[in-house]
Amino acid sequence: MKMLKPLILLLVLCISLTLPSCQRDVGRTPVISSFNAEPTSISANGKSILTWEVSGASRVSIEPGIGDVAESGRREVTPNTTTIYTLLATGASGSTARATVQVTVEGSPAGGVSPSPGAPQVVEFWAKPSNITIGESASLIWNVQNAASITIEPGIGSVNLQGARLVSPGSTTTYTLTATNAAGSTSNTTQVVVSGRASSGAGLPVINYFRASPTSITAGGSTTLSWDVSNATSIGISSTSGNNVWMRGVSASGSQEIRGLSTTTTLRLTASNPAGETTASATVTVSGISAQPLPIGKPDLVITEVDLVDKPDGNTGLRYTIKNQGNAAAGASITKLYYKPPQQDYTYFASDSVPPIGAGVSVTREFPDFRLWRYSRLHVDTTQVVDENNESNNVSDVDCTSDLGPFILTKAQNMKWQTGPPLADIAFGGNCDSDSKGCAAYRYDIKMEDGNTYVLALETHPKWVNDGIVEGYTTQPWQIKPHSIIKGTAGLIQGASNGSVVFEILIRPEGGNELVLYTVSDRYDSNCKDFQVIIPASYLGRNCYFGARVRANGASTQDWATWVNLALRYFTVSLHE
Repeated sequence: MKMLKPLILLLVLCISLTLPSCQRDVGRTPVISSFNAEPTSISANGKSILTWEVSGASRVSIEPGIGDVAESGRREVTPNTTTIYTLLATGASGSTARATVQVTVEGSPAGGVSPSPGAPQVVEFWAKPSNITIGESASLIWNVQNAASITIEPGIGSVNLQGARLVSPGSTTTYTLTATNAAGSTSNTTQVVVSGRASSGAGLPVINYFRASPTSITAGGSTTLSWDVSNATSIGISSTSGNNVWMRGVSASGSQEIRGLSTTTTLRLTASNPAGETTASATVTVSGISAQPLPIGKPDLVITEVDLVDKPDGNTGLRYTIKNQGNAAAGASITKLYYKPPQQDYTYFASDSVPPIGAGVSVTREFPDFRLWRYSRLHVDTTQVVDENNESNNVSDVDCTSDLGPFILTKAQNMKWQTGPPLADIAFGGNCDSDSKGCAAYRYDIKMEDGNTYVLALETHPKWVNDGIVEGYTTQPWQIKPHSIIKGTAGLIQGASNGSVVFEILIRPEGGNELVLYTVSDRYDSNCKDFQVIIPASYLGRNCYFGARVRANGASTQDWATWVNLALRYFTVSLHE
């Protein structure tokens, strides 16, 4: 009986104090007891046996090249090059545990192993899943240390030290990650195997072909576009450079003659469905171009410039310049703004009444609400009330692009993290399930309260005290650029039924005071909070630090507060050349 007293006392303390360490479901994280390779070094064409033992997992997978497996087992592997295998165990609540083991192939390039002292180390680089059906997507996941630059090819380019990226290859593709620093470079590869044909409603659209014939013509000649597309609900063709071409609602398979091209033109086919969109391009080279004089006595309206406007109400406007480049005045007209969601064709959004414009005169107009769409379109004189000498140049496609600032989820490990009260430094990482000091750590394949599973997330658990805090700040200042915004999603991990927190986005200029840019309270309500915050114009050009903070509302019980897709971006818009 004496031996039971400490256990009874601990149970009483847990009930009376409602400590998170007692209430948190410590069983929600799977346990990897072992993950081994035997032997760990093989010759070319040799074999190694992977063995593993996992408990408390609803799903276990091994990548690259294996996929879902049982909680315990063994698997023979015959890698062609040195390979790092990653075991990922996922619990019913969405929590994950992972382990890695390396099989070295003698005489082969060592993926993830530094070829020279001080060179980068590829901790992991794999695809999930590694086998897909054509039209489906896979996630490339990587973690690199000690690198100045990292690229993934084909088709991705520069990336951060750690992250994930969706890919939808049309055929089996080997992706190569190359990490470089002053000491040298390290490469690793992973393969996404693509098989079968897309079924109706499954995955992204597939463009079987899109071509122009002939691809070279003389000015004023014609070419024929032909295409064949599978698994698309919407298909459109438009020009991205050269003469204006705009075809919407085209059939899944067909052809169309294009006449009267006067300059080299690139055409883009966009196929969409609810899963997203796929594009393909074809270029027609036009020779023998000669300038033709404008007809006498007619106006000609064109868009010459676009720019973004940050509004006091937090919205972003689109400013555009319309010029009458003809030799006669143009009467009043209407300009319409269209936007293109990823899975749809261009959709009407707003209209602007343009006053009369004299010959050779430019006027600047504005749409006060512009949603930073990746693709949008301006159509001047949409009602064609102005008799112009050229009616084919009234449509201008607008590209809205963005670059990342330093405050992004994949660089959270470089931030300075503290918990309190009183505030004290903590190391990034650790175990948010058991560390009473609080925690900031990456979570993989985590299911949030809205029921969605995210490949990469940042869990920030306040210190396990009433009104506990956890916060992280960037360690280097960044000069605020025009049209800078912070976007992301905040919420609780699924199962945090007693969670109640306040999320805050922070900015602090050098030598200045902290400002809370955004704040939102979240209780476990099956809804995550999407946010977009425009950095005030008063900070433009100033060097600033950025932070993320989570406050517990009272007790920090089950405050599994998590950030997804958090990123500082600055935007620019431009016309298609």
